[in-house]
Amino acid sequence: GHFASLLPFLMLGQLLWLAISGRSDDLVPGRRRFRLLAPGLLLLATLVSLVSELVGDADMADVIRTGLSGLPAALVLALWLLRVDVAALAFDSAPAPAPPPPAPARRRCPPATAPRTPIPPPQPGSPAPRPATPARPA
Repeated sequence: GHFASLLPFLMLGQLLWLAISGRSDDLVPGRRRFRLLAPGLLLLATLVSLVSELVGDADMADVIRTGLSGLPAALVLALWLLRVDVAALAFDSAPAPAPPPPAPARRRCPPATAPRTPIPPPQPGSPAPRPATPARPA
């Protein structure tokens, strides 16, 4: 009896409560705004439906319900669900590649403490310098 006619309102109340109470936990800004719009649309549709029941003509009540609540709510929901981000479809808007990481700093050797003396060029007629040989064990 009465519970069957009350059940849709309880379900609507739960839906409204979940949409509004979970709004602060939603991390997507667009969806967070929609959590306020959707309950408002549902409440408007419910009120229009209840007011249309007061009209004596059943056909006119259907026109009121469909025209003032059903179609606008369906249109808004469809536009929200079907919206397309055109930038996401563009092929030329790919993000630029990341620059390469900087090369590691090269370690410099400390300057020599003893002054360097230039090696004199060989004199004409002098023997060529012999390469150093390792010392032989005794």
